[in-house]
Amino acid sequence: MLSVEIHKDLTRYRAKVAGGLTARTMACIACAIGASVAVGCYSWLVLGIPFDDVSWVAYACSLPFWALGFWRPLRMGVEEWLPLWWRHNAGQSRLAYDNSGRYLQAGLIRPMTERDARAISKAYRKCAARQRGIELWEPRG
Repeated sequence: MLSVEIHKDLTRYRAKVAGGLTARTMACIACAIGASVAVGCYSWLVLGIPFDDVSWVAYACSLPFWALGFWRPLRMGVEEWLPLWWRHNAGQSRLAYDNSGRYLQAGLIRPMTERDARAISKAYRKCAARQRGIELWEPRG
């Protein structure tokens, strides 16, 4: 049977419509220009303010559309990336495993006392006196 290996790059190919831009990018550019024109017309025709005085507002209104058109986090579109990012950061994505409470309740271990802490720090100081650098953090028996 004949088989052809297809590189991963070909699976992520986006068809270019015009000028090396995809349809999504062109739509976002059109929305950005439309938002700028809408803000300019509203300020000039309704509020009576010349466009020179509110041009920064028009730029600020069109900036999200420019970002949607050209920003591709992790080679995904923003509409694909944003739900994944939200699910990762908003949800509980950590698993905690701690048996110390069960062992304490069962009487299998005792809580650490001040004397235990001093003994550990004494062993630590002994180890620190003999070794320097990263060797200090090597676990000892």
